[in-house]
Amino acid sequence: MKKNKVIFNESVFEAIYNSSGCALMILSVDGRFISGNSEALKMFGCGSLKKFTNCSFYDLSPKKQPDGALSSEAANKFIAQALKNGDCKFEWLHKKIRGKKFFANVMLNRMKAGAADVLVAAIVDITEKKAATAKLEAVNEQLLKSNHSLQRMALVDSHTGLFNHRYMAQTVESEFFRAKRILRPLAVLMLDIDYFKSINDVYGHKYGDMILKEFAEILQGEVRKYDVVARFGGEEFVIILPGASRKTAFSLAQRILGKLAVYYFGWTEQKIKIKVSIGAASYPEDDVSKGMALIDLADSIMMKAKEDGGNRVYSAAEAEDRPSIIKEASSKTVNIRDLQSTIQKLSKRSSQGLVEAIFAFAKTIKFKDLYTGEHVEETVYYATMIAGAMELSSREREDLRQAAILHDLGKIGISGNLLKKKGPLSEAEFNEIKRHPQIGADILKGVHGLSAIVPLILHHHEWWNGKGYPTGLKGTDIPLGSRIIAVADVYQSLISERSYSRVYSPKAALEMIKKASGTQFDPEIVRIFERLIKKTWEKNNPRPCAPLCVSLR
Repeated sequence: MKKNKVIFNESVFEAIYNSSGCALMILSVDGRFISGNSEALKMFGCGSLKKFTNCSFYDLSPKKQPDGALSSEAANKFIAQALKNGDCKFEWLHKKIRGKKFFANVMLNRMKAGAADVLVAAIVDITEKKAATAKLEAVNEQLLKSNHSLQRMALVDSHTGLFNHRYMAQTVESEFFRAKRILRPLAVLMLDIDYFKSINDVYGHKYGDMILKEFAEILQGEVRKYDVVARFGGEEFVIILPGASRKTAFSLAQRILGKLAVYYFGWTEQKIKIKVSIGAASYPEDDVSKGMALIDLADSIMMKAKEDGGNRVYSAAEAEDRPSIIKEASSKTVNIRDLQSTIQKLSKRSSQGLVEAIFAFAKTIKFKDLYTGEHVEETVYYATMIAGAMELSSREREDLRQAAILHDLGKIGISGNLLKKKGPLSEAEFNEIKRHPQIGADILKGVHGLSAIVPLILHHHEWWNGKGYPTGLKGTDIPLGSRIIAVADVYQSLISERSYSRVYSPKAALEMIKKASGTQFDPEIVRIFERLIKKTWEKNNPRPCAPLCVSLR
C-alpha cells in the first residue's frame, strides 16, 4: 500500500508539472536545471528541453541584481535557505536565452528525488505588473508634488514669492497665542509703498510688478530666518517678528527706510526710488487681544504715517505725538470720500465742460480767493502756450489743458489756514502741503475720461534732478505734461500777489526760472518758455488774464 501511494503521488506531481500554466523547473542543489515544463521553456526562450538543461540558474540571470549584489552569490544564498527551511520566496531579475531581462517572483521548494535533494522552482513573470506598479508610484509621486505645489500656491503670493494674506493671518494668530503662552513679545510691521498707483500709471503694470518683486527681495534680505514676510495685498506688506519688542521692530523699519533711500528700482534705462510708510505695533506694549488686532493696529498707525507725508515709520507712541498742526489740518479739511462721491456724480454729465464743472465745484468749497482763480487761468495759458510751441498732438494739448486747470485740486484737502499762513512753514506744515498732488490724483482717479491727466497732476511738483515730490521722479521719467505745468505754475506764482510771499517782476521771475533750469525744471522747456514769454513782452502783454472760459480753449 505504501509503494502504491508513492507511485500515485509521483504520477500526480508529473501530471501537475506538465499541465501547469505556471513555469516550473527542477534544479539540482548546485543550481543546474534538471528539467522544465513547457511554460518554463517558453518563458526563457528555449526551443528544446535539452537546450534548457544545458543551462544553470546562473546562466539565465544577469551578472548583478538591481540592488548591486552578484547574482551567483544571491542565488547561492536563496538555495541554501530553501534547503535549510524547505522553501524560499524572493523576487529575481532573470534573462532569456537571447539576453532580454525580466522580473519574476520565484518560489523554491525542497523535494526528495530518491536519496538526493532537489529544488522545484515556480516562476511567475511580473515584468508588466512591476512596470504598472512603477508607473502608479510615479503618478502618486507626481500627485504628491502637485498637491504640495497647490498647497504652496494657496499660501504664497504668485507675483512676489512671499507668503500671502491667508498664510499671514494664520501665522500671526499662532504666533500671538505662543507669545501669550510663553510670555514673550511679538511685533509686526505694516508697510505701504507711497504713491504706487502713479508708478503703474506712468510706467505700466509690468514695471510695477517688477518693483513689487524687488521690494519683496529687499524685505527678505533684512529680516531674520524665522521672521515672516508676507504680501498683505496690493502694495502693502507685513513683517511678523516673533520675540521682537517695539524698539526692535522700529529699528528694523528705520533700517529698511535707510536702504530704500539709496536704492534704485527698475530697469537699467528706467531707474526710480520708492518711498514707504511703515506702522509698527507690538505685544504686550500695545493692548490687543489677538493677532489680527495687532495687524489692524499697525495698519492704522501706518496710515497716520502716510497722512503726515509718508516715507517714515510710526509706532503707537509716534502716532499719538503727531504735530498739532497736522491734527488741526485734518480737522479742517473736507471729507475726501464725500468729494469723490460728488465728483463721480458730476462725471455722469457729458464730457463737455466736466473739468470746468469740477473746478467750479472746488472753488465753492475752498478756493474762494481771487489769487487761486487767476493763478489757474494764467497757468493754463502758459502751459498751453508751451505745448503749442512743442507741437504736441491735439489729444496731448487737451490733456495738458485739463491737468493745468485741476493741478491744485488736492489743496481742498489741506487746511485753509495752512495754505494762507504768512511766513515760513515748519517741516510738518510743509509735509502736509506736499500731500496735495496725491489728494488731487486720488480724487480724480475714478472719474471716467480723466485717467490720462491723473499722472500729470500727481507729478507736477517733481524736480528734474529727482529732488521733488511726491515720488522723486527725475528727468524724462517725469511725465512731459507735468514738466510743462511745473514751469507755468512756478512762473505764475512768482509774479502773483500772495499773502505769504513777495511778488516778482516778470523779468525777475524769468531769471529765477532760468537759474532752476536743470535742477528743478526741464532745460528744454525752460528755453522754449523763455523764447515765448519774451515774445509776449514785445507785444506789451506780460500778464494775460482772460476769463476762464476763453483762456482755457
